[in-house]
Amino acid sequence: MNKKEENKHEKFKRIANIRTNNVLRALRSLAKLSNSRSYDFNKTDINKIFTAITNDVRIARAMFDKNLKDNQFKL
Repeated sequence: MNKKEENKHEKFKRIANIRTNNVLRALRSLAKLSNSRSYDFNKTDINKIFTAITNDVRIARAMFDKNLKDNQFKL
């Protein structure tokens, strides 16, 4: 399909697949740092890494959730 012919949802799916796979690839690469034969790390290092990742995941999720809400006032 020509990119000019795709609708917004098709474009979202195409780009979301690419970006999600990039994130998953990066997480798998990060996990390789857990090899204690090659790397030295401590609990503080790990907590900093996963706190940063968790915070960004929460922010990204909140942005999606915010845009899904019906922004009209209701009683």
